[in-house]
Amino acid sequence: MVAIRLRRGALASVLAGAALSAGLTISGCGAAVPAAHVKTPSTFVAAPVGAPPEGIDLYSLATGRLVRKLVADAIEPQTADDGRVVYFLRGPTTPGGCQYSVWKVATTGGPAHDVGIRLNGVVMGVSPDGRFLAYASQPGGCHPVGPTYLTTIALSSRHEHVARLSSPVQSVAWSSNDRSVTVEGYGGPYGSPVVQVERDVWSAKPAQASSHPPCPLDAPYCGQSYPQYDGRNDLFYIATVDPNPKRPCAVYRCTSQTYVLTEVRRGKALALARTTGQAGLGSWLAVSPSGTTAVYTVASGGSLHTFIWSAGNVRRVPALVSQENI
Repeated sequence: MVAIRLRRGALASVLAGAALSAGLTISGCGAAVPAAHVKTPSTFVAAPVGAPPEGIDLYSLATGRLVRKLVADAIEPQTADDGRVVYFLRGPTTPGGCQYSVWKVATTGGPAHDVGIRLNGVVMGVSPDGRFLAYASQPGGCHPVGPTYLTTIALSSRHEHVARLSSPVQSVAWSSNDRSVTVEGYGGPYGSPVVQVERDVWSAKPAQASSHPPCPLDAPYCGQSYPQYDGRNDLFYIATVDPNPKRPCAVYRCTSQTYVLTEVRRGKALALARTTGQAGLGSWLAVSPSGTTAVYTVASGGSLHTFIWSAGNVRRVPALVSQENI
C-alpha cells in the first residue's frame, strides 16, 4: 500500500481545494528485508486533487483507478502494519487553530478511530510497522518562531522524546528498521530543499544530521524532496534539477525544471525516471517495500501529473492525486 501528500505554500494557487501538506510514507516491516521476501502490493492510498472535501481513497496499482473511498475530512495519510492500516490527520481541532488529531482506519474500510494524539502541525511520519510516530513542530503555534523540534512517540506506551533539528522541515520519513528519521529540510544551495538523515532520534543529544545524499544526472546540486525508504533501507527521493547550474532557479527566473525519481544505492544517485515540466510546482512520492514500484506526482509540461514506476516502466495514472502511500 502507498500514500501521497501535498506540499504547503507554492502549490496553493495551483491546487485550490486540495489537501496541502508535506511528506509521505511506505508500508513494510519493522526490519529491513530482502525484496524477494516482500509481498508485492496491489493498491496505494492517496488524496484526490481538486475534489473537496479533503479525503483519502484507495487506488489500484495495476490501473491507477479508484478502488474505494476510505475516509473524508482527512490529510497526511500514512500506511503502516504491512499496508493494513492508514494513519491520518484531522483538524484543526479548533476553528483557526493549528492543532490536529491523529486517526486511523483499515485499508479494507470501516469506521475511523481517534488515536488520542494531538499534534501542533501537519508534518508527520509513522514508522512502517506502526509502532512509532514522529512529527516536526516549532514554538508559536500558528505563527511559528525559533528552532524546529522533532518529537518521536511510541504509540503503545505514549513515551515521547524531543530532539532539536538543524532547520525547519517539510516532510518526515522513517527508515525501514525504525532506527532513524529522514527529513526534508532547507539546507541546500540557494535555500533549496534537501534530504538529511536525523540519527539518534531516541537519545538525549540533539539529532545528528548526516551529509546530504548525492544528486542524479551528475548535477552539482539539486532540490531533494519527499524522502522514502524501501524494505531494504534504500533511500528514494524526487530531485529537481535546474536547466542551467550557473543560473539557479532559486535566484533566476526559470520556466522549467527536470523532475527525477531518484534511488540512492551504495552511495550513488540513480535516475529511475524523469520528466521536464513547469518550475516550482512541487512533487510527491511513495515507494513500495520491495523498492520495485513507486507512485509519484511531478510536473510534466505545464501541469502536474501522477505516474506509476514499476520495474523500469512508467505509466501515467488517470486521476491526479497527492499524498500517496504504498
